[in-house]
Amino acid sequence: MRSASVLGLLLLVSCGYRLVDPAAADQPAIMVPVTVNNTEWRGAEADITRSLRRNLEAQLGLPLAASGGQDLVLHTRISEIHRNASVLNRQGGATLGSTRLRIDWQLVDLAGEEQVAGFVGRELEFLTGAGERAETALAEIFEDLAEQIVMEVGSHLTRPAHQT
Repeated sequence: MRSASVLGLLLLVSCGYRLVDPAAADQPAIMVPVTVNNTEWRGAEADITRSLRRNLEAQLGLPLAASGGQDLVLHTRISEIHRNASVLNRQGGATLGSTRLRIDWQLVDLAGEEQVAGFVGRELEFLTGAGERAETALAEIFEDLAEQIVMEVGSHLTRPAHQT
C-alpha cells in the first residue's frame, strides 16, 4: 500500500504538479474593515464586506486579521448603486429592470502607503416577470465584484517586488 502512495506522489510530481505545504508560505494577514457606503442603499456595505472576506479566505487563503494584527488593509467604498426600470408594461409595472454598482478599493500597508488600488463596476438586468428583483441582482453583483477585487489583490501580492 505504501509503495502505491509513493508511486502516486511521483506521478503527480512528474506531471508538473507541486505539493506545497500552505503553512510554509509567508502570507500577509489582511484586515477588511466594513465597506463605506456612500449611497442611500443601506445594508449593502455588510453584504459586500462579507463577500470580500469570504473570497479572500477561499481564493487566496489569506488569514483575516483584526485591528492591530494586520500586515495589509483592504479599504472599499460603494460609490454607486443605481436601479431603474428599463421597460414598463401596460399595467404601469416594470418588465425589465437593471441594477448598477461601483466599488472603489485600495490596498494599503501598515504605514498607510497605497500598494494597489482600483475600482470595479457591473450592471445586471433582471426580469420582474420571472420573479427576479433588484435585491437578488445586487447579491449576484456583490459576489462577482468581490471575486474580481480579490483576484486583483492576489495578482498584486504574487508579483515580484520589483514589478509593483
